[in-house]
Amino acid sequence: AIDDFDILPTTSPDEVRNHLRGDPGTEVQVKFLREGVGGKVNEPQTITLKRAVVHIPDVKYFGYVGDPRDGIGYIDLSGFANDAGREVRFAIKALQHGSELMAMKDGDAPKPNEDGLFVHDPTKLKGLVLDLRSNPGGLLTSAVDVATLFVPNGSDIVSAKGRGFPEILYRSKTDPLLSPNTRLAVLVNDQTASAAEIVSGAIQDLDVGVVVGK
Repeated sequence: AIDDFDILPTTSPDEVRNHLRGDPGTEVQVKFLREGVGGKVNEPQTITLKRAVVHIPDVKYFGYVGDPRDGIGYIDLSGFANDAGREVRFAIKALQHGSELMAMKDGDAPKPNEDGLFVHDPTKLKGLVLDLRSNPGGLLTSAVDVATLFVPNGSDIVSAKGRGFPEILYRSKTDPLLSPNTRLAVLVNDQTASAAEIVSGAIQDLDVGVVVGK
């Protein structure tokens, strides 16, 4: 049960979700049965949970493909919420940091920057795979933020036009984070849509990477 709402075999997942959700900071009581808990008769247990805003990261995973010493990074980007650009930026810098660290000779003293990641030679990251498969998209501005990490400064990324407002051109205003010597591949499939298509399209049109898939 959720508070005074009894859950039956016919209760839909949407009903359960709607009763669990609420304003951040409010409390909800959940009553449940768990095998081996509550004595021999398995008496129902009740816990009180405090609701809070749950942040689901867009970067589900980042790491290396194969041997990390080969310097081939991988980023799984599943959406384009507000922090997508920041998360991809951190993933790229972490991969560059790791690649440079593994290429260092014994005795070299790394000097971390303000976020704790030293990146003096970004070319140590030899390649990067950006996985946009089954990415449904999200915010247009987040797509621009992510594309800016890869395309040259001053590049036109996308334009938006509607009946009620004039055409808006989104252009990169910063140097790309990825080194020109780092090979970039973008994975897509038939479920790559919206903002994800903007990023893959910009990377392909500006010839900074190859798009793999359909």
